[in-house]
Amino acid sequence: MIDWIMTIKYVLRPGSIQKANESMYRFSANDLIELYKVHIDDCIVLCNDDASFDEKFCTYASKGYIFLYPRSDGSYTWLHEKQKSYCLNADQEA
Repeated sequence: MIDWIMTIKYVLRPGSIQKANESMYRFSANDLIELYKVHIDDCIVLCNDDASFDEKFCTYASKGYIFLYPRSDGSYTWLHEKQKSYCLNADQEA
């Protein structure tokens, strides 16, 4: 198996969101990496215009990858809290 596939944890889904009475905001894969504070080596990008989108979506979902989207509520901290909680639990079990 290809080594880089072994490190993938997240599927980045670049796209646009619109808040009530506001302009559209476009988020690139790089924007999502910064907002979610994930490492680029842990990510793969899946765009809606990909010819094999459905197949790839199902494959990534079945592997348990976490999908990261632009969020209309602007909250990107849930992932950080989840990771922090996981690390604390792992330390307690060791």
